[in-house]
Amino acid sequence: MVLEVKEIIILVDTNASMKQCANHILTKYLKPLLTNISPPKSVALMTFSDYQPFSFKTTKSITNFTNDLDVVYENYSSLEFQDGGLLKNATIEGLVSCCEAFENVKSVDSTENTLKERFVILITNTRSHSDSSRLHTQSKFASYGFDQLEKHFISENIKLSLISPRKSLHEVESLIDKINGSPITDLLKHNYSVKLSGLNFPEKTLKRESSGSSEKKLTKKQQLQLKMQQQQQPSNQPANNQPVKNAQSPQTSGNGVPAKVPDAQQLLVQQQKLKLQNQTFMNNLTLINNIKNHHEKNMAKNDNLVNASSSPAPAAVTSGILQNNAANNAALLAFQRQQAETNSNLTNTTESSRPQQANSATAQSSNTQVNNNRTIPFWSGQISWNTTDSTGAARELVCNVNASVITSRYFLSSKEHL
Repeated sequence: MVLEVKEIIILVDTNASMKQCANHILTKYLKPLLTNISPPKSVALMTFSDYQPFSFKTTKSITNFTNDLDVVYENYSSLEFQDGGLLKNATIEGLVSCCEAFENVKSVDSTENTLKERFVILITNTRSHSDSSRLHTQSKFASYGFDQLEKHFISENIKLSLISPRKSLHEVESLIDKINGSPITDLLKHNYSVKLSGLNFPEKTLKRESSGSSEKKLTKKQQLQLKMQQQQQPSNQPANNQPVKNAQSPQTSGNGVPAKVPDAQQLLVQQQKLKLQNQTFMNNLTLINNIKNHHEKNMAKNDNLVNASSSPAPAAVTSGILQNNAANNAALLAFQRQQAETNSNLTNTTESSRPQQANSATAQSSNTQVNNNRTIPFWSGQISWNTTDSTGAARELVCNVNASVITSRYFLSSKEHL
């Protein structure tokens, strides 16, 4: 008797912008999907982000293959979403690491009469770098790109699915369709994208998701319209039906000008503007968090150089710190440019929400950069925060950010700062 076993790898993009939607994906999509897969099944959890220095680790294995879904859910909930690229990340490296994981399981599995189905569920909100794989651990995957991944997935009968909080991830969607042999329909009509190959949600989950989103949206519009109409139409008649003196007509405002009630289209436009402003705010917040994390890592590197030296500031230590700062500044400048480009794709207006404080980091001032006759909003200013080093000594980190250059100051306790 042949036993059918499903091996599933959940591959999660852990860039900072995924933090706000990670729990929603787990509860609304991932749990129902995995629960609906009949046993026996074995699930692994892996992550990917950007290349260094934009991410501390590009790929990582979090959970080895297990049939205990609670362990997978617990480890997923403990993932740290930080750093990474705002626009692109190393998706190819993540997919190659999944291929290697399947190869490793195959090499140690001696079970006979077992038919294995293999699946990769990719969870991401960013596009992929076009770079070929360079972090592989098995030589057969050297220089793998999307074309090589397509052939490998097909030859090994590995099915690729996508869950994403955004649509139009063209490279990944095209890869999924090619592996499947025909286009896969997106199961959701709203902002999220779900394309499944060989897997299915419980039927009631899809019905609830598709109908619930449209009903909620319609109800919200109706409630907004009703609320505004009620505000514009105060009651003109008391309980005894006697006319009220100086009562305003429900058709006019306080100055006698006819009151205009926004229609549904205007309300949708207003909602869209608020959504764009909120997303711009989140992009700016991501930038600040990335700056803070990278500066603290840079401080730790400089501390190691100073503590390893017998003299206060020898030439080698000074040179090393300058090199660390230069590499750190280059990474931060790239973050800032990515954030500006992301904001420009969201809106062409000069108005954007700007965080004034985040993670005990004080952010000040703002500016805009003009490119191709289009105003691009971006965050610019100074970030500073207090922290301590490995010895417990108080340190202050300061970072100045503008459109063309990022400079930083690193304070070495009583030593001269650079």
